[in-house]
Amino acid sequence: MKTAIAIIALAGLTGAASAQTDYFGAGGSFPDNGGPSNQFSSSIVIADAGNVADINVTLNGAAHTWVGDLIVTLSNGSTSVELINRPGEPDDSTVGWSWNLNGDYTWDDDGASSFEDVGNLNDSLFDLPSGTYSPENALSAFNGDALAGTWTLTISDNALFDTGGIQGWTLTATVPAPTSMALLGLGGLVAGRRRR
Repeated sequence: MKTAIAIIALAGLTGAASAQTDYFGAGGSFPDNGGPSNQFSSSIVIADAGNVADINVTLNGAAHTWVGDLIVTLSNGSTSVELINRPGEPDDSTVGWSWNLNGDYTWDDDGASSFEDVGNLNDSLFDLPSGTYSPENALSAFNGDALAGTWTLTISDNALFDTGGIQGWTLTATVPAPTSMALLGLGGLVAGRRRR
């Protein structure tokens, strides 16, 4: 008499790289000389789970004369980061840089230069070139925060006579994918008996 017993055990290790996702917010016009009491605000409500590893922000189709009027802030309820704060003011004058926004502008902690850097090097600029810039304050302040929640972009125009707006904005979030060790099964306990 022979008895055969087979035991099959499977274990799986699942890992994935970080996932980057774009979320889109509405555009609009900035109230002229609105200051903190009357400003443009647009929110994105995110339901996705995970904690932030990296955040970038893009103004899409931005157009505004005299960028030195503007303060741009991103907040998520618990954390707030200034992307620009009246570039060129007070270093250059009480009114900031006179050049214009005319394109798409991304803020990324890895940006090579800030609005201030570009303005200091190019006194005769008319339009600030579209591209990627480093923010006034580091966006890494959001790292570790929950992605889920309300993210709000606020733009205030703090002087008279120059106007503008954006067509929309993009929040680009990177969240690490979960890594899990799963025991897939202890199976196939098979006992068989064979007679001769």
